[in-house]
Amino acid sequence: MTRARLVAGGLLLALVVACATAKGPVKMTEGVSAAGAWHRVLEEHTLRAQLWYGLVFHSADIDCTLVTPRLRSAFIADRDRFYGEIADDLAADLQNLGKRPDEGYDAPMARAPVAENEIVIYAALWAADTDFRDLGTDYTAWTIQLKRGPAMVIPREIDKLRNNEALAAIMPHVDRFDNVYVLRFPMVDADTGTAMFTPGGEPLHLEVKSALGVATFEWSLTGPADLDLVAPAEKTSAPPAPAPAETVPADQGGSPSVDETGPAADPPAPVDAPAEGPGPGDAGPS
Repeated sequence: MTRARLVAGGLLLALVVACATAKGPVKMTEGVSAAGAWHRVLEEHTLRAQLWYGLVFHSADIDCTLVTPRLRSAFIADRDRFYGEIADDLAADLQNLGKRPDEGYDAPMARAPVAENEIVIYAALWAADTDFRDLGTDYTAWTIQLKRGPAMVIPREIDKLRNNEALAAIMPHVDRFDNVYVLRFPMVDADTGTAMFTPGGEPLHLEVKSALGVATFEWSLTGPADLDLVAPAEKTSAPPAPAPAETVPADQGGSPSVDETGPAADPPAPVDAPAEGPGPGDAGPS
C-alpha cells in the first residue's frame, strides 16, 4: 500500500462522524406497588448511546432515562431506600405530584409541581473532550431536540444534578465522571398541536447532537390511551339518593295528599242554640 493511500485512509477515518441509535419499548402506565422493583424499572426506561470518532476513538457516552408514571410508581414504592439531598431533589419530579391543598382562606393558592406539565428526561453525559461535557450552559456545544412524527420541541429548562454516592445508589448506571442533567420539555408542540407524551402512535425520539456525532434515543410508548401522570385517588361510591315518597291518589284509598285535596277549608263558625221555651203541659207562671 502506497504512502498516499495510507494518508487518504487516515483522513477518511478522521472525517467519519458517529451516529448511534438506542431503542426500547416503555410501559408507561403499568404501575408498580411492591418495593424492590426500582432498579429493574429504571433499566427499562434507560437507553445508552456511544459516539465514536473515526471508528477508533471513543468520544462520548450518553445515558437517557425517560420519566413515566410507571417509573414514578417504582420510585415511590422504594422511596425509603434512598437518602440524601439528591433523593429529595428527585422526589420533586418523581413523587411530590398533585396540587397541594390551600392552607387557609388568607394563604396564597398552592400551585401544582411544574413536572406535571413537562416531559422529564434524565441525561448522564461523559465526553473525552472537555469542550463537550456540558449540556446546560448557554455556550454548550450540543443541540437537543425531542421529536414525535412531524412535531419537535426543545428543552424549556435544563437543570444539573450533583453527582455523588447518593445519586449512584439511586441510578447505578451513572458513572462518577458523568455530568447529570434534568431535561424538561413541553408536553405539546405549540406549532402543530401534537401531544408528545401519549401511549401508542409513533415513537418518541430524543436527539442529542454535536460535532462529535448524533445520539438518538427512541422510546416506543405502550399503555392504555387514558394516560394520567398522577395516579388518581381511590374512588368511593356515594350512597344512592333516597327515592321520592310515593303519592297515593284519593280514588285508590288511603289518605289523600295535600296536593290532591287542595287547601283545607276553614271550619264553619259555631251557631248559638236558641233558648228552650216552655213545652206543652208546662205550667205558666202563677
